[in-house]
Amino acid sequence: MLATNIVKEQMSTLQSAPPTTFTVDFTTIGGQWDMALIDASGLGCSTCHHRAHYNQGYETVTLQSLYEYCTQHPTKQVAYMHNKGSFHPSEERDNVRHFLMKGIVSQECVHMPAKCSVCSSQFSPIPHPHTPGNMWHAKCSHIRRLLPPKTFEQTMDNFSKAHGSTSAWVGEAFNGFGRSEEHTSELQSPLQS
Repeated sequence: MLATNIVKEQMSTLQSAPPTTFTVDFTTIGGQWDMALIDASGLGCSTCHHRAHYNQGYETVTLQSLYEYCTQHPTKQVAYMHNKGSFHPSEERDNVRHFLMKGIVSQECVHMPAKCSVCSSQFSPIPHPHTPGNMWHAKCSHIRRLLPPKTFEQTMDNFSKAHGSTSAWVGEAFNGFGRSEEHTSELQSPLQS
């Protein structure tokens, strides 16, 4: 199973990077992950916690879990990662995932300066502030200031409907349709440091 292999690769990256202590709160979506798959992927570690399973869903459910964690733990820092490339495998997606994982384990992101609130291998201000690939570190003090992911898409849709073509925020990249969870700026398995 491709998803299992990708998660195993990511867990190996986490476990081999300093510091070696981490907590992984993970959510599974799609086919049921039994204990054999969880163990095979490396998610059976003593500091790994299977938060929930959903038969179907998208990143919104995992981002909402991360958001709720941050509202309860405002002084913590979290990292968000997912098994990028499991739906549409390609060498290019593998390379992007490897690049993004370097940011997840980088000392610069793990110990980001006090003046920073989000850290990733790459950040882009265009077409909206985001981390391409949607894998990053963030301070919970930043995350809790954002709109809850479970209501974000509807908020974006309402804005688009109210402002229509007179708004600079029109078109699929901006209006909340499809991939609105990547607009949350940025918040399916959260890694808690």
